[in-house]
Amino acid sequence: MSPPYHFELNASGRCGTINCKKGNLVLEVDWEMSGVPDKDILLAPMDLTHWASGEAVAKAEQRTILEHLRTWLAGKKTRADIDRPTKEIEDSATCVWSGCEEPPLKGFAYCGNHYDDTLLKK
Repeated sequence: MSPPYHFELNASGRCGTINCKKGNLVLEVDWEMSGVPDKDILLAPMDLTHWASGEAVAKAEQRTILEHLRTWLAGKKTRADIDRPTKEIEDSATCVWSGCEEPPLKGFAYCGNHYDDTLLKK
């Protein structure tokens, strides 16, 4: 069984797009080269709200696409500003997002889901 999303990087000088394909649906994610030593490309904030066909992408699927994109970039050894800073969580605090009771990422104010939300356009 093939993965649900297929990614393809297109470059034009110091920028380009990453196409995310799911069956006949396509999302274009803009990127540009980073000017800092610890990142190769910059993607955030990303607009994953609509497929090119105009069909809306649910928030849960946007998060799934983000996670698959991270995995794909890591496999290509490409460091991006969408990488999770840590997988560790704080045990003695809660996320500062209104109403969220999840523990935050270690060294951060937000839990993993809300950290990801800060990377996505509304």
